[in-house]
Amino acid sequence: MNFGAEALQQAQEYLQTSGLPEEFTMQAMMYVSARHNSTPFERGGTFEAPITRALGKPPNKDCLQPFGCLVEYKTPKGATQKAVFLGVDIGMFGEKDPPAFNVYDPKTKREKQVAKVEFFPNKFPMRDGFD
Repeated sequence: MNFGAEALQQAQEYLQTSGLPEEFTMQAMMYVSARHNSTPFERGGTFEAPITRALGKPPNKDCLQPFGCLVEYKTPKGATQKAVFLGVDIGMFGEKDPPAFNVYDPKTKREKQVAKVEFFPNKFPMRDGFD
């Protein structure tokens, strides 16, 4: 993939699927990049992901759940919070246990990083509403 119009088109498709507005285009582009770098391509007769070539270990695809899907996490006080998954920092998506997931809290209208989340990959709260 060349990261021109094709990547932008993919990002726009992720925004449409998730129900997130265009102001999240940069986050969607970072997600496109993360998926691209975690996807194996043929090189020299073998299939290998770019992140594997760079870091020498396979990517953690657990952190590449659907862009904009529902996640739940615990606050420091133990309360369960719902948020929208935006991805993992580009330097961290190759790590086995990412130190932080990027999420969006529509109640506060703020992005934040949380250490552990539970994914609900078939729920898109910005499109369908929170339960």
